[in-house]
Amino acid sequence: MAAFTTVEGEAGQGVAGRVIEADLLALGLFLPAFLMSGRIRLEANFWFYLAFMGMMLASLLLATRPGDGIIEYVVHLFNFVVGIALFNLCVNARDFSLSDVLYAFFYAAAVVAVLCLLQFFVFPNWFGGRQVGGLVGTFRNTGQAGTYFGTALAVLLPAMVVGLIRRSAFNVMAMLLIVMCLVLTVKRAALLGFSVGLVGLLLAAALTGSLEDRRRNLTFFVIALVLTPVVFQIYDFAVQNVSGLESRFERKVTNFSVDEFMTKFFGENSAAALRAFQDRPLLGVGPNNIVGEYTEKYEIHSTPLSILSSTGILGFLVYLLFLGHLLWTIWKAGAGRLMENRFMRLAFPMVCGLIVSWGYTYHVRKREFWIAYAVIMFGAFLIKRYQRQSSIKLPAQRTGPSIYQTGNVFARSA
Repeated sequence: MAAFTTVEGEAGQGVAGRVIEADLLALGLFLPAFLMSGRIRLEANFWFYLAFMGMMLASLLLATRPGDGIIEYVVHLFNFVVGIALFNLCVNARDFSLSDVLYAFFYAAAVVAVLCLLQFFVFPNWFGGRQVGGLVGTFRNTGQAGTYFGTALAVLLPAMVVGLIRRSAFNVMAMLLIVMCLVLTVKRAALLGFSVGLVGLLLAAALTGSLEDRRRNLTFFVIALVLTPVVFQIYDFAVQNVSGLESRFERKVTNFSVDEFMTKFFGENSAAALRAFQDRPLLGVGPNNIVGEYTEKYEIHSTPLSILSSTGILGFLVYLLFLGHLLWTIWKAGAGRLMENRFMRLAFPMVCGLIVSWGYTYHVRKREFWIAYAVIMFGAFLIKRYQRQSSIKLPAQRTGPSIYQTGNVFARSA
């Protein structure tokens, strides 16, 4: 669903340039999510984002060109509704474990990775035949591909480390294929965010948890390290057989200049955002009111700069509340000895890495963000309800079973 982003019309222009069949399928999830229990559950963090949507609506109504921002606003609202629907599907199904949901996300991402690699290496005419030196696959461009795989890894890698996704040879290879896809996109923001998150995850895995937890983590990382040369072999093969990859990597990474980057596209992008903010600092200029007024062609890529320019300081502060509450939810849910607790503990640095990448990408409009968000919020929901209802005290030396292995009646019937 999130991996097929090719539109019928001109990208970003009108309904045909923003909406695809997968969007309609995703929106259809809302009805069964409601019918399962007859109600829709909204956790606290959903309300923070709903308040942000309210600020965006206010900025839209006061914008110079409100008509231009309507589709943009609907896209934001649509993705938010998808996140609500996915979360409620998981909660209302009652017999879903966090591991079940993570497996579904993992295998979906692995299938996408295989399709992307086949298009990249073997069938370049698949999915419209887009080939720009970096991996595109089912996506419209390398940026969308990199953002998807980077976001998926932020959730899936911690799940495999703690064992919510079984660390079999097949699963580890599938995870390496997802990492390989991220590398081949040569999307700098996604690679930087993943690198920052991975360093944090390694530190958290080495310094937290029981001694047995750390031993299992070390075993996993040794296995991953042994298999890592496979990734380098695939990359070497790609450099030799895919036109433009080597020059793209040199341009984007090897010969990357911070000064040049800051003075060219990102610098111009940032300057446009600041001009818009100075014109209307309180509520911003409104969604989709940057192009044609402050830039000739491109929208603001950075999440903080885009929100600041389009919704002003009020919208930006509400967004910070949303983001801060998300981080606090993950951090708080990481306290404990269950596998779900350990997953949240290791997901925290990976999400922090995503925040770094959001400095150059606009994440709240991405389907994969709301999928990952729904998974994380479902995990936090399970942990909170388990803590509230459970009267079982785990032995001190247990290595952290799953909620569903504690014997609690909540596990499959709550």
